[in-house]
Parts: sequence; C-alpha cells; structure tokens
Amino acid sequence: MKTVIMDIMKRSFTELSKESQIILGIIITIITIWEISAFLNMIERKRRWYLLSLAVGILIFSTILMQGLADLARGGHMTESVPGRILEKIPFSYGVLLLAFLYGVEYLLWKKEKNTPEYLTARSVKETLDARMDGICYASMEGQPILVNRQMNEICGYLFQTEIMNANDFWEDLQSIQTSEKAEVIRNEPSLILRFSDTKVWNFLKKEVSMKDTSYQEIIAYDIAEQYQLNRELKDRNTKLNDINRRLMKFNEEVETVTRQKEMLEAKMKVHDDLGRVLLALRTYLEEPENSKRRKELLAMWKYVVNSMTYEAGEKENKKSFEELKKIADLMDVEIIFEGELPQTEKEQRVIYALLRESLNNMIKHAGGHYLYIKINDSGEDVQICLHNDGKMPKQKIEEKGGLRNLRTMVESIGGEFHIESFPIFAIYVTLKKEKVWKK
Repeated sequence: MKTVIMDIMKRSFTELSKESQIILGIIITIITIWEISAFLNMIERKRRWYLLSLAVGILIFSTILMQGLADLARGGHMTESVPGRILEKIPFSYGVLLLAFLYGVEYLLWKKEKNTPEYLTARSVKETLDARMDGICYASMEGQPILVNRQMNEICGYLFQTEIMNANDFWEDLQSIQTSEKAEVIRNEPSLILRFSDTKVWNFLKKEVSMKDTSYQEIIAYDIAEQYQLNRELKDRNTKLNDINRRLMKFNEEVETVTRQKEMLEAKMKVHDDLGRVLLALRTYLEEPENSKRRKELLAMWKYVVNSMTYEAGEKENKKSFEELKKIADLMDVEIIFEGELPQTEKEQRVIYALLRESLNNMIKHAGGHYLYIKINDSGEDVQICLHNDGKMPKQKIEEKGGLRNLRTMVESIGGEFHIESFPIFAIYVTLKKEKVWKK
C-alpha cells in the first residue's frame, strides 16, 4: 500500500486518472473562490503587504492548476497551454505540498494579523461598541445615524418599538417621554434619567464632538442603577439622621430648660439662705445695746446679699464687679490676694469672678478665714487658676453640690477643666483652654 501511494505521489498531473483529475479540479476551484474572497477581505481590512502578496501568489498558482485541469477535463493535452506545460513538469506531490505550504503560511500570518490590536477596521470598531453595556450613538448634526451600537438600538426599541432612524427625533422623543409602565422619569435636567421596569436606570447625555473640522452629535446612555440605589439609600439615611437630629435638638432644649430651672431654684434657695442669715443678724443687731452694735459688719452683709441677688439675676460682670467684690471682702474682714494678671477676655473674667464669689461665700460661711488667695498663670495656650484660703481645714471630703456644681458646669461648658481638693486645705483648680474659650 505504501508503495502504491509513493508511486502516485511521484506521478505528474497528466498521469492521474480521469476521475482524480476531475475531483482535484473541483477542489482547486473551491479553494480559488475562497482565496478570492479572502483577498478582497484583506484589501478591505487593509492587511499588510506581505499577506496580500502571499494571497496573490496562491491565487496565481491555484489558477494555473485550475486552468491545466480544465484542459484535461475537456479532453485536451496539458502541453497545449502554458499552465499545462508548467504542470507537466511538476510531480503531483510537489504541487499538493506547495499549495498546502502556501495556505499554511497564509493562515499563520492571517491569525497573527487578526490578534494585532494595531489595525482597526470599521467592523472591529462596531463589534467593540456592540460589546459595551452602555448605549452609544454617533450621528451627523442633521440627525443621520453614523454609528449606533446594539445597546442603544435595544433601548430605542424598548421605548419606541423601532431602531434609531434619526438621532434628532430620538432625542426629542426622549425629552418628551412621560412616565409609563415601561419607564419612569426621574430627572429631566441637566441630564435625562429614566428608570425602566426591568430595574435598570439609564442616564442619557448629549453633546457635540468635532473630528477633522466636522461636527457630530454624540448620545450616550449609562446604566446607573447601582449608583441610583446607593443614592436612594443615602437619602433615606439622611432623612432618618435629620429626624434624629431634630429630636436630639428638642431633647437638648428640654435639658437646657430643666437645667436652667434647676439652677434658678438653687440660686433662689441660696439667696433665701443668705437673706435669712442677714435677717437673723439684723434681729441680733436690734437687740444689742447701742454701744456694742456692729453697724459696718451688718452693712457689709447686706451689700453682699444684694450683690449676690444682682449676680444671680444675670447682670454682666466687668472690672467694676471685681472692685465691688473686693470692697465687700474688705467689709467682711477678708483680703483677696491676687498673684498673676487678670485675663482680658470676657469669658475668662466671668469664670474668675464666679470662682472668687463662690470661694468668698464658702469661706465666710464655713472656713472663717481672713485671706483668700487666687493664683493665675497664663502659659499662652491655657490659663491655670488656683484658689484657697487660710480658714479651718474641712472635717470631711467636700462634695460638689450647689455653687460648686454650678461652677463645674460653667467651666466645662467652655471646654475647661474643674477640680477640687479637700485636704490638707480646701482648694479649687481650674484650667481654661484659650482656643476653646475664644472660639465663637
């Protein structure tokens, strides 16, 4: 069998049987037609010169084979034509191998060229745009479609039961579309947003583009379903947060009202106690003999109570308030000893005045001393304040209530720190942060 095949392969085309020549002619004719189609496709896609040259060579060779076999099929002799004389000298095997080799080389070069992204054709651009999930339409300024991808045509077909015939008409139809079962209009300006019944949300944009001194119109449709859903969730959360914020503000107002009422009540109780002590002192004064009455001490107590009532009523303190407080202290046989300089800001002065007033009041009522010390240290970043007196040492740990609790609230409300010590002497320590005090 091997010997027979080798013998056939050594024969020339003229030595083949009639049936073999006819079958071979049909095969070569089909190959030639296919090669012509491939050659035209190469020209359209602008393939490289060596691929075109190879295609031309295959066409010439297959044409020679087809012409020579056609002569044999008509009963002639191959030597009567130029193709016949060429084939008569070529063994059958050489012709087949040469043709297979040329086709193999052509296929490899064509495959390499196909995978090279350097060369784009109109068809490859269209295929690429069709593969995109966004809708794309390019048209002339008169509305004549130039390039419309599959997605944009599907959108147009879904809304208007037709493909895009005129870009201007398509855009006008989009602008005038009303909410229906198919689509819901979310927004018209600055861009058109439609939500379809299939849960997709399309954002349509139109703009003018220029290319080679020619203007075109571009219509793009983006699927923003995910962004739309996230935006809705964000709005829902903002609504809930605003509701919570309103409730917190209302609660804060109620807390402030309750706190203010509580402070007013404590202030009234304090003034009531002070006034009671003064009235008791007045009764004692009236019962004492004329020569032993202490008019100055009683007058100082009355001034102190009046000053306390004025402070609780909310009058604005200033340098004059410090002077009056010092005068009251002098009348009560108490000396206020300052170390450091009084700050210039109103908030700091208000805190220091409140500290001095409360310390003086507590000293007179509980400690019975004669010297009230206040040390002020301004470090540039904060103001450190320390108050103590020379009165009796507390018998037990001092609890923050009444005036001391109000002082803590006052200091901490402006970002300061408040601390008290009971032993070995009663002292108040306050730190005021300047950046927080000055912040408006």
